[in-house]
Amino acid sequence: MERENDHDAIRKIIKSDHWRIQIEGALFEGRIGEVEAARKKFKEACVNTGNGPVYLEASRYEEREGNLEEAVNQCEEGLDYN
Repeated sequence: MERENDHDAIRKIIKSDHWRIQIEGALFEGRIGEVEAARKKFKEACVNTGNGPVYLEASRYEEREGNLEEAVNQCEEGLDYN
């Protein structure tokens, strides 16, 4: 579906309360160039789960985007939960 650019169908599929699916949703948004949507989804996942691995993935995403300061902030917030 992603190769076919059926983004709405993918968004319907990846709606979930599970943190791993939320990460995939955020990463999907980033892959299609929706950087702000990706950041919003990562932030929601971090707030909703308080799960260290979610913060790590958010940090890695920010690092790939070249936003090192935010990547460090995500790591520090994630460490507070561990």
